[in-house]
Amino acid sequence: MSRVDTGLLLFVEDPTRTVSRWSREEPSGDTAVEILAAVHGDLVSALLGAPGTALYLAPAAAADADYVENLASTSGVEILQVPMAPPLQRWDAGLSILFNRCTHRKVLCADGGVPDVTVEDLSRARRKLDLYRMVLGREGEDRCWLVGFNGYEEILGLADAGPDDTLHPLLQAAGRAGLDVSLLDTKRTLATESDMNVLRGLARRAGYPRLRAVLERHQLARKKNDETGAG
Repeated sequence: MSRVDTGLLLFVEDPTRTVSRWSREEPSGDTAVEILAAVHGDLVSALLGAPGTALYLAPAAAADADYVENLASTSGVEILQVPMAPPLQRWDAGLSILFNRCTHRKVLCADGGVPDVTVEDLSRARRKLDLYRMVLGREGEDRCWLVGFNGYEEILGLADAGPDDTLHPLLQAAGRAGLDVSLLDTKRTLATESDMNVLRGLARRAGYPRLRAVLERHQLARKKNDETGAG
């Protein structure tokens, strides 16, 4: 039984599924898959170092299971077996398992498609959960990249949420349950197309060596016009 205060479950999608939805032509499919795999490797490595937090992985859907199993085995992270269900119901099940079976006091669930989740983000979430029962990370205007509780609350599975708006139904469900909620920084996933500016910025950080190496190998570390105008 875990004695770590906080449990974090990261849902990860196979990069080939993500890239199949991208509309941009560059980078090419194979290169994009390699870039996303590097991001996942760096992300898991960084989050493993979050103090007071136990990290678990789960596939975002059944089709991602083999990829996540390989990622978990190479990084030394445990896979949490969460029943397959629509996204919010899966998150709800994962949080319930973290609280009831893994005995964490604080439980967090995050979207592995957000490339810039940091240890600092988790530290802020943990601190907020000392003051609030629920914390939400906003993705864009209407979606969530993180949900967390200080003590599990069964509201995700009951929220009337569609694929394009998970934030407001959760806020409404929290209000009906009388939960105090705090919002984290707004982030966004790389789920529909690549944003090379975001990836280049991450690659310049100390915690993304795999991503930096892939971008440099494919000569994508800088925009082509960045090389002009150097005085």
